[in-house]
Amino acid sequence: MNKVLIDHVPADFPVGFCLLSTETVHYIAYYNADHEMVIVQRDINTEKSVTKIVPTKIGCDSHNYVTLALDKDGHLHVSGNMHCVPLIYFRTQIAGDISSLEKAEMTGLIEDGVTYPVFFKTSEGDLVFTYRDGGSGCGSNYFNRYDCETTTWSRLVDGKIFDGDGKCNGYMIAPSKGPDGYFHVYGVWRDTPACETNHDLTYIRSKDLLNWENAFGEKQELPVNSDSSTCFVDPIPAEGGIINGCIKHVFDQQDRIHLLYHKSDANGYMQIYVARIENDAWRIEQVSNFSDRIWFEGYGSMGFIGITLDKFEIIDDHLVIQYHHKTEGYGLITLDKNLNPQPHIKGDEAEAPILPKSNFPGMQVRRCNDRSTNSAYLQWETLSQNRDQQREGDLPDPSPLYLIEE
Repeated sequence: MNKVLIDHVPADFPVGFCLLSTETVHYIAYYNADHEMVIVQRDINTEKSVTKIVPTKIGCDSHNYVTLALDKDGHLHVSGNMHCVPLIYFRTQIAGDISSLEKAEMTGLIEDGVTYPVFFKTSEGDLVFTYRDGGSGCGSNYFNRYDCETTTWSRLVDGKIFDGDGKCNGYMIAPSKGPDGYFHVYGVWRDTPACETNHDLTYIRSKDLLNWENAFGEKQELPVNSDSSTCFVDPIPAEGGIINGCIKHVFDQQDRIHLLYHKSDANGYMQIYVARIENDAWRIEQVSNFSDRIWFEGYGSMGFIGITLDKFEIIDDHLVIQYHHKTEGYGLITLDKNLNPQPHIKGDEAEAPILPKSNFPGMQVRRCNDRSTNSAYLQWETLSQNRDQQREGDLPDPSPLYLIEE
């Protein structure tokens, strides 16, 4: 294992960084101790690095992660530091040379209130950018496509993909291509900036990102909105215990998608659920039996609300769920291929995530996996989320940011 110190970064709040590697280069994006956005290009063979500070600075908003992508011609695309602000986007003018990064434009259409930038690629390898325009409780989502020949962006799909209709917004993941050849999208809707108003777990899929359908192959016209009930996985009401960001997915050996999430049961206790498609319907199984109410509410980036779903994976034809619960601690839930529960493991045997190593109270280890390989990751330490507000009192010193190559 090779552990390389990259820089020092803010430790009083968490925000997402990005690592994107090729066979010869690591591209690293982060915010330094002065809150400047920094891009590093590190040669894997020579270990030499080039650093570029781009003209944007973060405050203390944990929404404002930074993300990277490479297009077919090897140009680096950078976007981030946005929470309902005009688009912030940079692109190299010379492929493979981050010193040529310059502020760039996209379509120029509806880009004044951008949040949640994500780059992904079509089946043909074309670069797509998705984002939300508008705020929490009132926003819509768009897809832009990049043309390498003209070096310009245009709408992949005319109009909105998810439409809040001025009354809500959709917290939908960016399209993720599965082994079945479909791009899968899922998420929830929120009625106000208050996180307790999330509702209605929703899912759609597409083979080409142009023509969409629900889980049962029925055509779905765009935009999808909070009234598109044929796309609902679970019609969870507002204040029903689901929160954006809690949902995960895996595919089994039959290429069936499984969704993992939490919500309140009939008694008001928070529980863990798994959903998959069987016989043209969503089969939903409660897989926990907790006896605690977990209530969350309010605005801004949330810290630990009382439950997290840390991992969801297939191991030896079994579904394995790792969770952290406020009273139960860490645990592992294992389901066989028929979703029958196996012995529940709790405590030390549940392989709890890495614990803080800092002496400063409340520090937690953060990791950012490589977007293109599993052989490297970034690691640093910060305090937890503070609803995007500046902390007062004693604060930790900037944390060392390491690139770890395995």
